[in-house]
Amino acid sequence: MIFGSRRLRLAASAAMLACVGIGLLLHRSQVTDAAAALRSIPLVGLVSLVAALSLHKTVHAFMLASTLEDLSLGQALVVTEAYAGCSNSMIGGAAVGTGVKVAMLRAWGCTGEAIAASITATGVIPGIALWATAFAVTVPSVVTGSAGTLHRAVCAVAFIGAVGPITCWGLLLRQPRRVAWVARKVHRAVVMSMRLPMPVRLRHRLGLMDIGAEAERLRDAASPFLGRRGATTMAYAIASQFTLAFVLLVALRALGVSDQVTPLEALRCMALARVLGSLAPVPGGLGLLDVGLLGALMSAGATRPGALAAIGVFRALTFVLPMATGPVALLGWRRTQRGLSGHRTTPSLLPAHLPSHLGIPVLAERPAAAVA
Repeated sequence: MIFGSRRLRLAASAAMLACVGIGLLLHRSQVTDAAAALRSIPLVGLVSLVAALSLHKTVHAFMLASTLEDLSLGQALVVTEAYAGCSNSMIGGAAVGTGVKVAMLRAWGCTGEAIAASITATGVIPGIALWATAFAVTVPSVVTGSAGTLHRAVCAVAFIGAVGPITCWGLLLRQPRRVAWVARKVHRAVVMSMRLPMPVRLRHRLGLMDIGAEAERLRDAASPFLGRRGATTMAYAIASQFTLAFVLLVALRALGVSDQVTPLEALRCMALARVLGSLAPVPGGLGLLDVGLLGALMSAGATRPGALAAIGVFRALTFVLPMATGPVALLGWRRTQRGLSGHRTTPSLLPAHLPSHLGIPVLAERPAAAVA
């Protein structure tokens, strides 16, 4: 067990450091631009940025801690930071980050079922919160007729992205018979598709697939969690959307960008940009999110240089910084686990109570004076 856990820690550390190293090499220009913008911010602005970022990370860690009973806030902060460091580093880094997260949670004694429920919750619920927030902040302008084409498109996509998963999960949890009927129809379609020419390995996997059993297993695993912690996790996920927009707003104010960008406009800009960024298969929506955020801020009244500087600072704090703090969190976790391994004691080879006919004295049965 000790050897296995040590090998797990080494594998997680190697994967994390490899991802972060590649990510920093790929984002050298962003680091340089953000550093130049940060140097122009006064001390009060820097303190405000650190406070806003700390608030966002705390809320995000609370969201993870709400999904696991035995996870403290400090442990959740370490896990979320290490995961962000991996997922922001490169394409496919989220998969490595998930492996690191599983290794950390296993080392802290979380069960496999709890880890699976946690990963599902922190992957599905924040997505629903993102789409719901984007729909809520764009629908007023669409109703009043002041929204442009982009706002209408984002509102429609956000509505589908929020209502679709909610409907699917509602049917899965509340209508098991209808879900079983749909699963049988889908399974029949899969069986019919196996008659088409396809690779042997794919045909073998389709033959082993049981959609009805998987849906039932997912419902059994999700029902207890969503009944006890689903609403709390959703509340933290929505709060995380607001605190992320607050970091952007503080960056705008610290750089002296026009006060025409109100808190509501900052939230709307962030929602629009994140919806656009979710359409790009790159870490953090790199490229699409930045362009969408720039256009949204300029339409809200910010100047182009000020908007670019604010975006650079915002991305440095929320995207690039975890690449540096993630390895620190992972090294702290490894040191903690090493300390726990060093304090493990070897269990006694003899049982606590031995038969009397063996003639072996047992310390636990001696009087206290004799032991002393």
